[in-house]
Amino acid sequence: MADFFTLDVLIALTFLAIIVACPTYALYGISRARPSARPLPGLPHGVGGWLLLFVATIVLSIVMLVLESINLYQVLSELDRWNAGLLCPPAVIILLYIYCTYLIVWVRKPFIVKHIVVVLWVVGPLSTLLLAFMAGIDLNYEALIRSSIYATVWTAYFALSKRVACTYGTPAVDNIIAMARKMAEAQAHVAKVKAQEAKKQN
Repeated sequence: MADFFTLDVLIALTFLAIIVACPTYALYGISRARPSARPLPGLPHGVGGWLLLFVATIVLSIVMLVLESINLYQVLSELDRWNAGLLCPPAVIILLYIYCTYLIVWVRKPFIVKHIVVVLWVVGPLSTLLLAFMAGIDLNYEALIRSSIYATVWTAYFALSKRVACTYGTPAVDNIIAMARKMAEAQAHVAKVKAQEAKKQN
């Protein structure tokens, strides 16, 4: 562990953190100018909390893909085996991530949740399987499991999050409103019963 946290590694991690934090903060600032689709009193809305963390993971993924692509280009150039087709898959994935970021920051429509979930599975498990099949190489099970867990966790978040529902106006907002109305009615009924019991005792 001590060998891992060398000065060079710490400098690289710090540099990477700055590269990720700066555009994430800029995207956060831009998103604040976009009003939420159906904000509800007392509930979180807007690009913040876990949703902002998701944006940060997308920015990190884009940065890592760009660095990996640059490294691949340099290696292939030195070996004189340059092939533009090898950079097509990461380029497509980067474009899909950019599309995801655009939806989250600028758009306030319910459809974006489905689009983001589809992108998560396409750039994750599906791309891992497809690349292994097309390249005729052994499947990287570690990458497949890691990307599947990532896609599953964030799919569940987008499906269940109150912040996502209020920010983009998904049908889940209606469920939240209906639940809040039922809770208010139940509380009013309990208060009425208690008032009647107190009146009888007096």
